[in-house]
Amino acid sequence: MCDEIRRAYIKVEPYEPILSEYPASNSKKHPHYFQPSWFKQFSWLEYSPSKDAVFCLPYFLFNSNPSNHFGSTTFTHSGFSNWKKVHNGCNCVFLTRVGKDLNSLHNNSQRAYVDLMNQSQYIELALIATTREVVEVHQFFKDLSDIVSIVFASSKQHDELQKTQAAEITRMNQIGTLQHLGETRWSSHLNSITILLTMYNATSTILENLKNIAPNHSQRGDAHNTYNRLRSFEFIFILHMIKEVLGVTDNLCQALQRRSQDILNVMSLVSTTKDLIQKLRDDGWDELLKNVISFCETWELDFPYMNAQYIMDRNPKEFFKLFDIDKICSLVSKFYPEDFSTRERMFRYELKHYELDVCKHPDLRKISTLTELCRSLVESGKSIMYPLFDRLICPILTFLVSTASAKRVFSAMKIVKTRFCSKMKDDFLRSYLVVYTEKEIAENFNVNKIINGFSEIKDWKVQFKYIL
Repeated sequence: MCDEIRRAYIKVEPYEPILSEYPASNSKKHPHYFQPSWFKQFSWLEYSPSKDAVFCLPYFLFNSNPSNHFGSTTFTHSGFSNWKKVHNGCNCVFLTRVGKDLNSLHNNSQRAYVDLMNQSQYIELALIATTREVVEVHQFFKDLSDIVSIVFASSKQHDELQKTQAAEITRMNQIGTLQHLGETRWSSHLNSITILLTMYNATSTILENLKNIAPNHSQRGDAHNTYNRLRSFEFIFILHMIKEVLGVTDNLCQALQRRSQDILNVMSLVSTTKDLIQKLRDDGWDELLKNVISFCETWELDFPYMNAQYIMDRNPKEFFKLFDIDKICSLVSKFYPEDFSTRERMFRYELKHYELDVCKHPDLRKISTLTELCRSLVESGKSIMYPLFDRLICPILTFLVSTASAKRVFSAMKIVKTRFCSKMKDDFLRSYLVVYTEKEIAENFNVNKIINGFSEIKDWKVQFKYIL
């Protein structure tokens, strides 16, 4: 309550009336008058025309323990009017009152006065500093700054951006321009975000073009990374979230930037801003998510399925809890129909036994990878008990290797089957490719053993011999 009263006094400011004539002192021979120039020289002064005396507003507001010596209340209650002592050089009463000690009563009161007057101005800087403590938000502002910098890297790109934007918003009366971020002004951040939302597709188009046409690899790489960040769901989500937060705090920030501070109304804005942010936090999620998803759908951006099951425990050793028989059967029917017969694809009952046995086994349930599971099934003999499940794990484990091997074979085919060897039959090509792609194994082949093996197939009219 004391601070509220002080703010009310500060809002009114020291009373500094400029009169055409001030009353003369009691001395008739050498009258002295109050000088209005003292207001500029000593900003803490306020003048009372009725008492023809001056007071110290900061000392009146913040000196809660006045001393008992004579004259200690002169500048707070009775008032000072001995103007002769003002014109006294180094012994000027005003200078003496301030004192040379930085920790004098007057200077302490003056600092408290200035701190309370400027207190609201720190709120905006605190908002910015606190927000940037969040890693994701800090990264977002860095990405936003990179987007603006890259798009404005040259006047050509700037002109291209405006042309692209003009083609898309011909129905609008004004063409926007991406705005650089200020370091300490929320309004500049809000303007940048609002304009980027309006010019999103045009900005995306420019960055996509720069990936291919930028003059050097460094600029192309920067454009590529920035384009990917611009089109990521995380960036879009934070973009909309920060827009809502900045929209709520914008009135407060605008008030804090005015030179003439209305302290009481500013503090009222602080209170309403806190309430609106809390309301946004409690009730604004659904609307925010709806806007983000709508934005992603408009510009064909990928976004996660929000109704999917959220796994609280990320420990892989507990993944047996998610064992789903229906999904496993669906996997087999959809992706491995040729590896399992019609009867084998109906191995639901085997999976039920597996679920009761392996998933609750004190040793096997601690396994964290498919490789360990496959090895443990063999070591424990469970692979014989559940052969179909064991057969399902094998192609999953070898999928990456099989894919890489297939790619290697297709690459080798371009070397083996050229236009000079285009009439090669499939059997011979298949055998040739095996030997070519498995060179390390083929190097260990013994030619004599190959000839002997070939001779044992049947009786040949001609006997082969290895000739060096």
